[in-house]
Amino acid sequence: MIIKVLRYSIISLGVLGLFMLSLWMNVTDEVFTPWMESTINESTPPTFNVKLTSAETKIWGIRLGDIRVIDMNQRVELVRIDEFDISLNLISALFSLGFPYKMSLYQGSIDGVVRFIPGLNTSVSGEDIQLEKVNPIRKSNLVTSKPKLSFDGKLYFTEPITGELDVEISNMKIVGDSKTTNLPLELPETRLSKVNGNLNLSERSMELKATSQGDIQANLQGTINVNWKTLDQSRVNLSLTAVLEKDYSSKLGFVSQIIDGYKNSSGAISLKLTGNLSSPNVSKL
Repeated sequence: MIIKVLRYSIISLGVLGLFMLSLWMNVTDEVFTPWMESTINESTPPTFNVKLTSAETKIWGIRLGDIRVIDMNQRVELVRIDEFDISLNLISALFSLGFPYKMSLYQGSIDGVVRFIPGLNTSVSGEDIQLEKVNPIRKSNLVTSKPKLSFDGKLYFTEPITGELDVEISNMKIVGDSKTTNLPLELPETRLSKVNGNLNLSERSMELKATSQGDIQANLQGTINVNWKTLDQSRVNLSLTAVLEKDYSSKLGFVSQIIDGYKNSSGAISLKLTGNLSSPNVSKL
């Protein structure tokens, strides 16, 4: 008798499971896409808006296509993600204690695992993201190479987001042509073979440490009090020391005369940045 009950219970659960799976798989894109877009924007800061071209259900997950993040203040596209896949496989969740995901963007990728203990958080890793394709960078006309961005870290979905990221950018070349950029002065081609940084986000500020190699060997550190509603009004308190390669320094022309006023006794540039992110005050350390 007990065996019969168990058998019928298992069969009933199986049928119910197949029925629920059938409903899940038959949710149309026309219904799912606007619902998903609305759900994402409910948890997004009002400064930003997320647009989805497509959203579809999979047997064990969700796939989103052509995701655009819009800065609502500037009315410009900040980031575009070609595809986002998240697995909702319960077996995978038991072993990894979370749900793995992957994004493809700018010919690179980002992957990680969303976990719920302790609190909603994610491990995150990015590789080979081509920065020159990112809309604000492309429109700046400053970058002439194909720099690649990689990063690794962990983020907590608190209000606001907290966590830590290690960042690396390779093969960066910048040219400042005053005719095609917003720079007031001409800047010769600046080669940065590598830029390494560490970002530590707390509730009210971001601690920043960064170094560069190449034509400018720099060390930047300090804090940024992030204004999530108006990013360009974030308050900065940063210190920069830098040494320029001789060949590069000789190409700076009039800019070199300006820089000389910020050099210390050892010949290194040494300055402090304070005020708003959009228009910081620069003073000699």
